[in-house]
Amino acid sequence: MKRLQDCWNENLVWERIKPLQPQFELRLGDEVLARMSKAMINTKGEAEAQDGQWTMKSEGMWKTRIMVREAQSGTIVATMPWAVPMGKIPARILELTNGTQYPLFLNIGKGGNLESGFTTPTGRFLVSGRSEGMADKHKGIVRIDSAAQTLPELSLLVCLSWYLNMFAVQDAASRGGAMGGALGAAG
Repeated sequence: MKRLQDCWNENLVWERIKPLQPQFELRLGDEVLARMSKAMINTKGEAEAQDGQWTMKSEGMWKTRIMVREAQSGTIVATMPWAVPMGKIPARILELTNGTQYPLFLNIGKGGNLESGFTTPTGRFLVSGRSEGMADKHKGIVRIDSAAQTLPELSLLVCLSWYLNMFAVQDAASRGGAMGGALGAAG
């Protein structure tokens, strides 16, 4: 696999690899740059890129957090609050174990397509994945800003933004289908 840092200014697309299954490959033409799969029933996701493999999962009942772990060792590499009791939406900020923080944004676009990604703490866009299409035609368009090109965690941010895109849709459905309600003030 090629490093994402080497193709940040390219047309990158998450393409579904199995019909009706949440399994995707991040592609630059015919070249695979990353892989992502998400369980249909629970919240676990798995991602792989040239510079790492991670698992992602929502944990907790009342104070839900997204936990990102290194796949081989199980070591936590990042956490992010997702929901708290009484329907309050927390500030959704990804925090790496080294203290680096990336605020999350979630936006609903034309036709209900969801875009999720990360910014700098000052609000500069870094990476995003925007969903397009439905069912077996579902894909994700990836944007990477030049400011993200040198980030050692670029692959993690790209994979996690696509996982969160899929997770937000599943989370909204489990809360009654109101996408705007599940996204709350996070976008």
